[in-house]
Amino acid sequence: MDAVRESIEVNRRFGDRLMRLGYALYPDVGVVRFLSRLKRDGAVGGRGLDLGCGGGRHLLTLQEFGYSPMGLDVSEDAIAAARGFCQAAGIDSELMLSAFEAAEFESPLDVILACGVMYLQPIQELKLQLKRCSDWLRPGGAMWANFRHPDTSFSKSGVLRPDGLVEIDERSPQHAGGRFLFLERDQILELVGEAGFEVFNSERTELWRNANTERHVWEAVWLRRPG
Repeated sequence: MDAVRESIEVNRRFGDRLMRLGYALYPDVGVVRFLSRLKRDGAVGGRGLDLGCGGGRHLLTLQEFGYSPMGLDVSEDAIAAARGFCQAAGIDSELMLSAFEAAEFESPLDVILACGVMYLQPIQELKLQLKRCSDWLRPGGAMWANFRHPDTSFSKSGVLRPDGLVEIDERSPQHAGGRFLFLERDQILELVGEAGFEVFNSERTELWRNANTERHVWEAVWLRRPG
């Protein structure tokens, strides 16, 4: 197994562990703001993909905003959980178990959500994935993605690997064993520009957890494929 595949497999197991512990059960408020903005701008739904869908928390949100929801994940456990969630919530969703690079779509997508997934990939794979997302979208299609910023406390609780990921150790018990990519805003904007996207909004979210002892910082970008 090459280094990229190894890191993706390590993070698949890490994500499965967090899902079993009950993390990421509810929609991200940034995703809701993004879809609300698209609706205000006249979006009328279409095909919406949740990339790295996990247990399916954004599939209902996509459906409520008028999209035909699709979920893609590399984890069998995640797809099984998402299937159960969709059945319980009455969501008519297409679910795909696939490596991201192997995914294929019969027709272009209208919107892509990438919540909590882009920063779990080595930098070279991230560049390729951003280009894939641009290619999957129709001209004028939109994407929301968030990234971890180095101001996050646990960015210093690990070892920097040759692939650019930081392997988190027991100094951050919740994240121990995961491999994270931390990027400055300028780096993110450069990467999405190289992939062919236009940025029509960006947001920085800062959250203090655990009695204000843990600082978590994300940068989210709202992207559009020109056309």
